[in-house]
Amino acid sequence: MFEQAAVGMAIVGADGKMLRVNQRLCEIVGYTADELGHLCFQDLTHPDDLAADLEARRAMVTGEQSSYMRRKRYFRKDGNIAWIRLATAAIRGDTGRIDCFVSVFETSPGPYAPKWPRGRASKSIALSSSLPTTPS
Repeated sequence: MFEQAAVGMAIVGADGKMLRVNQRLCEIVGYTADELGHLCFQDLTHPDDLAADLEARRAMVTGEQSSYMRRKRYFRKDGNIAWIRLATAAIRGDTGRIDCFVSVFETSPGPYAPKWPRGRASKSIALSSSLPTTPS
């Protein structure tokens, strides 16, 4: 099931090293399974996304949360950026310590465009659309 999944999957050690990955994750990031085995998630994560990842990891280690989901950027082996949706859960052993993390990666389109223009114009549009209309 792990290898046949339509999404990328990884088992990540408590130290951040990728212990096991499936073929779909290799396709998403352009690395072989062996190459990924020598990398940590920090090596692949875009610097602008790393602080949020490390904070989420800290919260899982301390038990504040057991999982998290977010959109983020990974560097592909060819230097391009892959936008992904990441869901990660902490797997704890009998002692309560984290044994590993299970992560699911799904490709995602680039940054989403806002529904409305930002700034004063959007407030005017929202306000005017909520006003009652009078028949002509």
